[in-house]
Amino acid sequence: MLDKRLKALSHDVRVEILSLLNERTLTPRQIREEMGLDLPLIEYHLRKLEDGSCIRSVEVFGEGEEAEYSFTGTERALLTTEDMEGLSLGSKKRLSHSLLLFVLEGAARAQQAGTLDARDDRHLSTTKIPVDEMGWRELVNATDGFLETVLEIEERIAKRLEATGEEPSLTTMVTIMNFEVPPAPWPREPRREVLPRRSPE
Repeated sequence: MLDKRLKALSHDVRVEILSLLNERTLTPRQIREEMGLDLPLIEYHLRKLEDGSCIRSVEVFGEGEEAEYSFTGTERALLTTEDMEGLSLGSKKRLSHSLLLFVLEGAARAQQAGTLDARDDRHLSTTKIPVDEMGWRELVNATDGFLETVLEIEERIAKRLEATGEEPSLTTMVTIMNFEVPPAPWPREPRREVLPRRSPE
């Protein structure tokens, strides 16, 4: 089952579809309207997500050839540390690639829409620190613990909204990253910079 879930999550389009279906129940046509992709492509990725037990159908509209299912998410786009330890390097690379694309696109959309900096208490930080093996394990435990806290908060929010009948006031993206970087100095691509023309005096 892990292999199928990994395959389902190893594409940035499927990660985005899963994110949408974890927010609300949607039909393939509604997903098409959200993402602007062709319906056959949406249906292909939905089959892959269903094969990986990441989503399930919840309701059918219409009959026969006109029938259309709505889907909801059953899994998050994440694997535990224990799951990752059992993957090959190639599998890890494919998964990391799809998740990074999703995160970067989400950040770019937020910046373009003006929501990235709309709140004074939003958090955006990065820190490079030298560590030993014990320090690495401490950081792994800390990030795993923070993820558990985030999921617990999400569960409390869902229960509160269900009890009050209210709708969410906004959607937030929480991204947790902790990875080894190559030693400094980092190689950089040559950058060409053109100076602005000076107006004639």
